[in-house]
Amino acid sequence: MGTEASVATGTVVWHDHLSADPAAAADFYGALMGWGVETWKAGEMDYPMITVDGLGHGGFGTAPEGAPAHWIGHVYVGDAEAAGTRAAGAGG
Repeated sequence: MGTEASVATGTVVWHDHLSADPAAAADFYGALMGWGVETWKAGEMDYPMITVDGLGHGGFGTAPEGAPAHWIGHVYVGDAEAAGTRAAGAGG
């Protein structure tokens, strides 16, 4: 399976859903969105990775104890240091 796709700066390129029950979340969102789930690094990491048309674009993991279920979006930037400087300058 590949994870390569053409993306533009500022595009969400990966997203993780963290919850107390990643398997239930994978079942729910898989049915809702039509996503497949493929286990990456089976037996080593067992990361349930979201797939669509053979491309991975996110996954499901266990949230830290006490944290509510939530999504984390990963945004593409060409230069992380420059993006960090821009974010700080904008109050981030």
